[in-house]
Amino acid sequence: MTIGFVAAAERDAKREALTHALMEYVLGHSEGHTLLIEPRFFASLMMQGVDLGNARSVSPMSEGASCDLLVSIGGDGTFLRAAKLVAGTETAILGVNAGRLGFLASMQPEELMESWAPVLDGAYTEEMRTMLEVSEADPDGKETVIGEALNEISVLRRDTASMIEAMTYVDGEFMGNYVGDGVNIATPTGSTAYSMSVFGPITHPSAKVLLICPIASHSLNMRPLVLPDSVELSVEVSSRNGSFLLTIDGKGKPMRHHTPLRVRKSKKEIRVAHLRERYSYYATLRNKLMWGQDVRKFEM
Repeated sequence: MTIGFVAAAERDAKREALTHALMEYVLGHSEGHTLLIEPRFFASLMMQGVDLGNARSVSPMSEGASCDLLVSIGGDGTFLRAAKLVAGTETAILGVNAGRLGFLASMQPEELMESWAPVLDGAYTEEMRTMLEVSEADPDGKETVIGEALNEISVLRRDTASMIEAMTYVDGEFMGNYVGDGVNIATPTGSTAYSMSVFGPITHPSAKVLLICPIASHSLNMRPLVLPDSVELSVEVSSRNGSFLLTIDGKGKPMRHHTPLRVRKSKKEIRVAHLRERYSYYATLRNKLMWGQDVRKFEM
């Protein structure tokens, strides 16, 4: 079995201690398997004095370095970066949380150490996650793909306090004009990310839908909307300063206003691995979002 590893780049003593202990265990209990560690992470482990054995310093999923499983160690940002590497492939991604909330990277390091032997035996399930694709249309109607997102695509005001307008169409039919700070378009996976912070609904990752949510809407009657993921959204932004910010899973790209954008379900999907006996989506909701917990118990 070939297993790749990617990790967060931030320098944090607590996080380094977690990854140090985890990788020492993994490297010492993976005889007969091939381990590929991204060069930056490999160098960090070497500096910490970790015995790297026969592990190779190579970017997982690069040419000639495909993996059966890709392990992401960090927070959700690291998971999203790793997800782009395996999008549309047969490789599954397993998220280990060494960050903060860790909604995507829901497994704790100690859990992976306890279950490493079953992982090497392939005793994990795979869950398919949809992605979004955003493209730019030129005056002749030709489209150029800008990027793909596992969580969300957003259009936001940029370099000004003035509102923007996002004229939005569904399959060519005018739906509405979002006036405010912008609009967020999310997958079911992204329903617990930016979408949730702008009061969008939480949807199960296997739901065949996409979400569109206004961001700080100037109109009180604009509400989040759930649409089938078979539709195509068209968005054209107007702004006073002539530009807006397009974000794809949190990565921003300045755009000229009136640039026609098309957002649709991507042909690529992500395979997310979970340990069979340790993962529950509903338990993740309860634990990460503290559902049903009496806040008075946490008062000092």
